[in-house]
Amino acid sequence: MMLDPRARALFGLGWPDEARRMLNLFRAAYDRHVGDSAFEDVMRAILERSPEASGWWAAHHRRVPKTGGRRSICLTGHAGRFSSCRCGPIVVETSG
Repeated sequence: MMLDPRARALFGLGWPDEARRMLNLFRAAYDRHVGDSAFEDVMRAILERSPEASGWWAAHHRRVPKTGGRRSICLTGHAGRFSSCRCGPIVVETSG
């Protein structure tokens, strides 16, 4: 993807986004195999021969997945039995 000019031709204007996505996938795998000579060799080749990849690697900032957003659901019911307009019947059990 990074080193074959045919990949640029195949992906056209979308190449930078796809190449960066694939580099991020490689980085995630590389992080789990630090010190593995095969990964080191591939990484070195990519960074030496692809200016874009080298720049992306140096500027990498790991994105944190979005979580914790608020989500509204409508609940109707009583005494531990509710119904959600999205998922149907919901039973809430409490101890004691």
